Order: sequence, then C-alpha cells, then structure tokens
Amino acid sequence: AGARTAANANSLTLPGFTVAANADRYLMVGVAVGDGTTTTVVTSVTYGGTPLTFLGRQGAGTTRKVEIWGLLAPAAGSANVVATLTAGRLGSIGIVAASYFDVDQTTPTNTFGGASGNTTTPAVTVTGLGSPRQTLFDIVCCVNTENIIMTGAEQAPHLAEPLNAVVDNSVDFASSSKPQNSGTMSWTLSAGVLWRIGAI
Repeated sequence: AGARTAANANSLTLPGFTVAANADRYLMVGVAVGDGTTTTVVTSVTYGGTPLTFLGRQGAGTTRKVEIWGLLAPAAGSANVVATLTAGRLGSIGIVAASYFDVDQTTPTNTFGGASGNTTTPAVTVTGLGSPRQTLFDIVCCVNTENIIMTGAEQAPHLAEPLNAVVDNSVDFASSSKPQNSGTMSWTLSAGVLWRIGAI
C-alpha cells in the first residue's frame, strides 16, 4: 500500500505504486477531501493513465468527504496513481492505494457503504455480500485529530504508525483492509469530532 497527502492542491500523485504480477488483480484507491466548498469532489483517478471506476462517496454536499475508486485487472508493474479534484478547486487531499490478487474478476467488490458522525467511534458495516474472493477496503477521515486507532478485528492498516496521515487542520485520514467479504470496519478517535467513513 502507499499513501500521500497535499494541502491546497487540485490534484495529487502517488508516484511509482507497484502492482505485483499475480493472477486476478484488483486495485483499490481511497481519497479523502477537505475543502471549504461543498461541491468539490474527485473527478478522476488514474493508474498509469488508465481511469479507475468510481465506487462510492460519503459526505456528498459537505466540506469533508471520502471516496473509493477501483480498477479491475490493473497492469502489473509500477505506475503513478493520480487523483484530480473538480476543475478550478483547491483542497486538502489524502490518497491511499492498495492492490489485491486472487480477486473474483466477475464480482470483485461489494456494494459501497458509508456513514458519518460526530463521535469517537467511526464505523460502517458492509452488507449484500458476494463472492468470498473479495476483500473489504475502507477509508476514514476526520477533522483535527492526530490519533486514529484501528479497532476492527482482522483489519490491516495501509499506513504506518501513526495510523493516520495528517493533511492539514482540515482533514486527517486512515485506511485498512480486511481479508473477508463481510463485516464491520471500525476505528476509535482521540476526540469526538466530525468523521466520514466509506467501505466496500
């Protein structure tokens, strides 16, 4: 996995992300956005110039949101992951990518689930599950907190300690995977603040 952050940017590049040459590959990218304008969203995510598919957003119409994008059978090797915001808009962006193999190529993901709150316990449950050859992926963002603790059983973080990546005062984020096709993704914050979480 890899992650990168930027403040006051219109796009963000995660350079040289590697996808191993394994069978039945899938690439997942999570993006956290903080901006003073509620209409700012991610307009595209690419891997080596290949566009990813938008899978879901939590926080639409607000100044803090998370999005998940995916790509079936990404090319093996190393390439840049690029996320771009609404034209002309500058925001705080956090991006994290994770690649998987032995993924069901017919139904590679579940249905996106999202939640929002203002507590210390962000969580979302993914239901309507399909093939067992799927892996849960989530991204959580919050405001002005520097301590995001993963609490869900079997969740594996995509970011090194500390688990979250701080963009600036407007958005912190973290991400993880869970090796099964169902369940709840959950976190604990050091303070009760506004949060968004999305999982698929």
